[in-house]
Amino acid sequence: MKYMMTALVCGLLALALIGCHHSGSSSPASSVPAASSRLADTASSSIRIQLTRVEQQLTAVDGQVLVEYGYDRPIVSISGNATAQNAIQADLDATIQTQLVHYAKEKLFSLAHEAYQQNDLTQLPLSSQLNLSIQRTDEAVISIRTDQITSDGGPHVSDYRSAKNYRTDTGQQLTFAMLGDRFRDAATELVTQQADQHADRLFEDYRANIQRAVLDGTERAELLNGSATEAAPTFYLTNDSIVFFSRECELQTYAEGTLEFPILYDDFEDALDRRYLPSSSNTPLAAGDQETVSADAADSSQTAFQAQDFLVRSGKITGDGWTLSLPKEWAGKVYVEQDSDLTAFYENGCYSEMGGGWLFSLETFSDESYVDRPDYELLSINGGVSYVAIYPTDVQFEGASSQNAQRYSAFSSQVEGVLRTFALSS
Repeated sequence: MKYMMTALVCGLLALALIGCHHSGSSSPASSVPAASSRLADTASSSIRIQLTRVEQQLTAVDGQVLVEYGYDRPIVSISGNATAQNAIQADLDATIQTQLVHYAKEKLFSLAHEAYQQNDLTQLPLSSQLNLSIQRTDEAVISIRTDQITSDGGPHVSDYRSAKNYRTDTGQQLTFAMLGDRFRDAATELVTQQADQHADRLFEDYRANIQRAVLDGTERAELLNGSATEAAPTFYLTNDSIVFFSRECELQTYAEGTLEFPILYDDFEDALDRRYLPSSSNTPLAAGDQETVSADAADSSQTAFQAQDFLVRSGKITGDGWTLSLPKEWAGKVYVEQDSDLTAFYENGCYSEMGGGWLFSLETFSDESYVDRPDYELLSINGGVSYVAIYPTDVQFEGASSQNAQRYSAFSSQVEGVLRTFALSS
C-alpha cells in the first residue's frame, strides 16, 4: 500500500509500467514520465527546475514483479549560465544513477531474485523511491532535499535523507567553508542547542555524535562510522532557515524517524556569508498566512474554498485511542478535520485554493470493512478496534499553484515517517 502512496505524490496514476523478462540479471522496464510535472517557485524566472516522475519495474521471466523503483527526474534551466546549469544537471543525473538506479538493479534485484528463487514472495516487490523536494532557488543558492524511501525486505522501511546544495552562479556544491570561515563551528553549536531541548528523544551519547547532523559532504565517513566513503550532506537551505537533520538511527532511534533542526539565518550572525541570504522577493508565507481564492477572483462555476480554522501545530496530535507526532514544517500549514472515528490531514494551501491537498486519513473500524478501501495500511488492532491509514487514490494538487503543489509534495513525502510515530493511548 505504501508504494501507491509514493507514486501518487507526483500525480502518477497515468503511468503504464511494462516489465522486461529476465532470469538472472536486471533489465529495467520502459519508463513513462508522469503526465504532469512540477515546477519550482523561484525569485527569478531565469532559474527553473522541473521535476518529472519516472517509475520502472524489474520482473522475473514469468512476469513476477521483483523490484519497483522510481525517481523525480530534474530538468535544470539557468538562463544565461550554461556552465552552472550543466554542472548542476550532471551532478543530479549522476546522483540518480549511483544512489538509486544502480542500487535497485544490483542490490535490490539480487535480494528480490534470491527470495523469488526460494518461492518467498511475501515481501515482493522490493522498492526504492528517490523523491526530490526543491527547497530554495534564487540567484545565490539552489537547494534540493532528497529522500530515498526503501523497502528491502527487512523489518522496517527506511528513509535516507540527504540534500544537494549548489551555488547558482558556478554550479559548485555548497560547502561550509563557502558559507563562512566559522560556519561549521556556529552550526554545530546551534544544532547542539536545539538537540539539548529534545534530549529525551535522543541517545544518551548524542552530544558526542552531534557532528553526524552537521555534514556538508566533504567529510570522510570513516571519521563517523568506519566507512571509507564520503559522508552525504545533512543540511538544506530554505527561504527562511538552514535546516540540519539527523538521519534515522544516528542521534535517535528508528521510531523517531528523521529529526530536523531548522536554524534561522539571523541566528548565525556574522558566521554566515551574507551573500548566501535569500532575496527578500523569495520570502515564503509565514506560518499563519494562508493563501485563499476569493469568490470574486474564482471562476463563477467553481467554489472558492476558504482556509479552515483547525491548523495543526508541531508536536503531538491525539485521536480516539491514538497519538501521532507531527513535523515542525506542518505547523500552520496542515489543516485537520477530526471527529470521533476519523482524522483527515490536508496541505492547507491546496485545500484553501481548490479543495484538494488530502495527505491521508487515520480512521478506526470495529470490523474489517476497511479492506474495501482502495489504498490503506493497517497500523494496529487493539481491543477489537482497527487503526487504519487511508491514502488518496487520485491527484490532490491538480489546479493548485506551483508553490502549494511543491508544499503538498514535500509534506506527502513525510507521511510515512509521521505514521511511524503512531502509538496507542489510553
